[in-house]
Amino acid sequence: REQLEIIEEAMSKCVQIPMENYPLRHHFANGMYAREIFMPTGTLITGRIKKDDYLSVISQGEVYEATEHGAQHIKAPYTFSCGANSKRLVYVLQDCVWTTIHKTDETDIDTIVEKLTHPSYENIIDEEVSL
Repeated sequence: REQLEIIEEAMSKCVQIPMENYPLRHHFANGMYAREIFMPTGTLITGRIKKDDYLSVISQGEVYEATEHGAQHIKAPYTFSCGANSKRLVYVLQDCVWTTIHKTDETDIDTIVEKLTHPSYENIIDEEVSL
């Protein structure tokens, strides 16, 4: 976690590409939400920390992914499950389409982000302490 936070802190000091440059598509079906993002070659990106387990599908491209549990080289097509409270650092080696699939009845995107993710590891600790 510490290494990911150090990298993310360094990234925050670099020029940021607006999210509008990463086309998003949102899909809803019977208590499920899928968030599909296009990430161009050469992109270095970190995601928010998901509160619950979810599925990831890389349907196009190639990435190098690092989490607190290690790193891996992934080529599409690739589908995998992701554990709660994990963060990903992704370097896009070849234009990538990555979809995450979550269980929720929410349909408002801002509410989904708020209910399903933590902005930082500090928020996880704060929530655990308040329980």
